[in-house]
Amino acid sequence: MEKDEIGKYGVAEIMEVANHGAFPTNCDKILQIKAIIARCGIAKGMWQVDDKYLNDIGVSMVGFLTSATVSMMVYTIATNL
Repeated sequence: MEKDEIGKYGVAEIMEVANHGAFPTNCDKILQIKAIIARCGIAKGMWQVDDKYLNDIGVSMVGFLTSATVSMMVYTIATNL
């Protein structure tokens, strides 16, 4: 999938992102999530929290935390499909 192409990500594309460094989904890009690996029902990733997602006391706002969690759950579920 080209970087400028807007398209749907299927299981194959999701697995390419996690295991081969393919271009991430828009959600992952915006939230700055990097999927590192996804295999056998387990997904590992990294989330570098941008300052714009922190509240006044420096804690990540729950909506963004939830979004990051759901994003990683997609990789986990994709390994079983």
